[in-house]
Amino acid sequence: MADHFHKDNAGKPQTQAIVITISLIIGKKGFEFPNSGAKNKADLVSLVPEEPEGDPNDSFNAGCREKRMTVQTPSGSYSGDITVQEAWEALQNDEMAVLVDVRTLPEWQFVGVPDLSSLGKKVLTVSWQVYPAMDVNSNFVDVIRAQGLKVDNRIFMICRSGVRSIASSVALCAEGFQAFNVLDGFEGNHDEQGHRGRKAGWKAAGLPWQQG
Repeated sequence: MADHFHKDNAGKPQTQAIVITISLIIGKKGFEFPNSGAKNKADLVSLVPEEPEGDPNDSFNAGCREKRMTVQTPSGSYSGDITVQEAWEALQNDEMAVLVDVRTLPEWQFVGVPDLSSLGKKVLTVSWQVYPAMDVNSNFVDVIRAQGLKVDNRIFMICRSGVRSIASSVALCAEGFQAFNVLDGFEGNHDEQGHRGRKAGWKAAGLPWQQG
């Protein structure tokens, strides 16, 4: 794979700091959400907070060197940005590459998750924020370590549209990992009709995914 990662040339400071505290949710099918007020699948998904619109890379000052680059944020740095197609190619060609989906259990179950079965891999699902309160997590890095991931692994972080994935990438890089933000995430931003999953991101690119 050619490592064509994306840089920001605007040099603009980020206006919203990313909180680097973490927490864990490990879910399974059939999990119930008491006191959430949700009565069906649509309600569960609608309770997930909106992420800011726009290209999440626009406000970051990036420096790039082949496979290893640094994007600086007010909260720290991460290894770089990569498109969904580049992430797929890396997962296909690099046995050490790993995809981590940092969304919530309702999103995994009802919106869908990337399907890496054709590559002989599984996506690692570890929430960056805990549903339903959406508190930011405290065990995230420990869970990544418990999965056997090392500093030699290239870890690609994916969320809905590329915001939580940046925060989690910063946290992992602070612990010495190589963590990359997958631009546009699983669903991307809204299209002209207000729908996600059609304009940009994993689903819009036609990459394999499945729904629980």
